[in-house]
Amino acid sequence: MGYNRKDVVDILNSWLGAKKGSTIHHQIIDLYNEIKGVPKMSYNAAWCAATASAAFHKAGMDAIFPSGCSCGQMIEKAKKMGIWVENDAYVPQISDCVIYDWDDGKNYATTDDTVGHDHIGAVSTSSGKAFKVIEGNKGKPGTVAIRSMNVNGRYIRGFICPRFDEKGHSEIKYPTLREGSRGQYVMLLHNKLNTLGYGVSPSDDIFSKTTGDCVQHFQITHGLIGDRVCGPKTWEQLNSL
Repeated sequence: MGYNRKDVVDILNSWLGAKKGSTIHHQIIDLYNEIKGVPKMSYNAAWCAATASAAFHKAGMDAIFPSGCSCGQMIEKAKKMGIWVENDAYVPQISDCVIYDWDDGKNYATTDDTVGHDHIGAVSTSSGKAFKVIEGNKGKPGTVAIRSMNVNGRYIRGFICPRFDEKGHSEIKYPTLREGSRGQYVMLLHNKLNTLGYGVSPSDDIFSKTTGDCVQHFQITHGLIGDRVCGPKTWEQLNSL
């Protein structure tokens, strides 16, 4: 299945103007809470990270985005996924997400901030010198709204850059998983197996013996070789159901 950068921006644009406590705000939090393996949150919590996560979730792109409810958590997950750019001067593309640090110093043009993390939004337009960002929980009262930024501007901590090709598309490529594997794709596997009634915890990120048993059962049930390894044919079958 193909995925397009514009899909995320279209979703965020449809939420513009939504204020905390509104129907759309509640829908955003409900979407976020559908994501497997993330801390759940209430309608009263800060919701900038949840907004970005919910947009990628609604677009069907959980596998390429480090969803979470805190910027620090998302940075660490993005580093593990190899999609974190620690460079204020990076020129973002649409659907890249910028993380801010409000304590960024006055020497921001010559020094990269590599410590703080306060807020997040997704890039909706980018000209090469400036860009616009759609953010949840902006201002008071918290609202889905637009912020204008300059490349290498103040308050930029870094960027989460989900992998898309030069045309703005992504074919999500699932890694081969076996006993001992761990990480976000294992949680995705657990979620799919759990949905099919195999009784594994979606929040576990370790491919255990129990996971192997479930994969083998699934493989044999669907006419595959029961090798307990989740490779391309097993992923294809899982994604077809």
